[in-house]
Amino acid sequence: MKKRIISVLLCVILLSGILIMPTSAIHITEEESIIDPSSTAVEVLEKDLDTNIVEEKIYSRDSNGIDTVKTVDSWTDDETKSFTSATPMLPDPAAELNGIIDTDDRTEVKNTKIFPYSAIVHLEIFFGLNVYRGTGFLIADDVVVTAAHCLYSEEYGWATNVTVRPGRNGALIPFGLATSKSVAVSKEYYANFDSNYDWGAIRVHKSFVGEPGAFNLKVFENTGSVINARISGYPAEVASKKLSTTKQYEMSGTVIPLGDYRFFYTIDSSGGQSGAPILNENNEVIGIHTSGSDLMNSGVRITPQVSYYLNEFVEGRI
Repeated sequence: MKKRIISVLLCVILLSGILIMPTSAIHITEEESIIDPSSTAVEVLEKDLDTNIVEEKIYSRDSNGIDTVKTVDSWTDDETKSFTSATPMLPDPAAELNGIIDTDDRTEVKNTKIFPYSAIVHLEIFFGLNVYRGTGFLIADDVVVTAAHCLYSEEYGWATNVTVRPGRNGALIPFGLATSKSVAVSKEYYANFDSNYDWGAIRVHKSFVGEPGAFNLKVFENTGSVINARISGYPAEVASKKLSTTKQYEMSGTVIPLGDYRFFYTIDSSGGQSGAPILNENNEVIGIHTSGSDLMNSGVRITPQVSYYLNEFVEGRI
């Protein structure tokens, strides 16, 4: 009931043009607007985890629909810290905020062998010898999308390896596992840790066993209306409820768009669920869950630029 009341209040706040949020949790840039990829460029940094080479690239499409990729700079990564001792497995690197609002209303996904749950993946993210947990989702048989902060950390630098398990259900790994070949994050996140651009991608070394499936991306137009959505992922922070850190949990609720980049909602989450897909009623990905607090949670939207780049990533033009 309280979540329902909060959702109504959020609608009123949205319509009034005022939103009160902890500034440490959410950064919003409203003066910028979405521009079609045909008239702009997407700047990213991509790291080959086998060679340790980072490339800064600009992807663009001209008025004739011709795609080009320009490498602006490249270097061997020497910023990522090396560690001499391992720490216990932890939530994702930005999981200091609690995401349980009122009561924890997430429910366990019993059958992860069927879509869409089969295409939601459990991540083990290595920063040297330190291991974090996160969530991602498949958009091709060798490409996973997740939050940028799961791949590039202000404290640690680049992830050194990521293990991907689609549809994990405790000890059951129905589609096997794969390890990362390369990772990518937006330049805006890499340079400024701007949460409006908290999205990234992973290419794995090999395809998975069987057919876990893959999601379609849906660009969400800023209509100002609220929609129903669902988030499912793998929590690694379970103090509020006796959950398994290797099982998938989901919850549905009202999602409110604000500005050109973000969704806000009272759907419960906890550390480890960063990178989970925000799904519409057609099981299309409209956003990526990235942030949490005890008042409201949020994620980044699939903008035309994000969709454009991720499709380029799938096509292998990197």
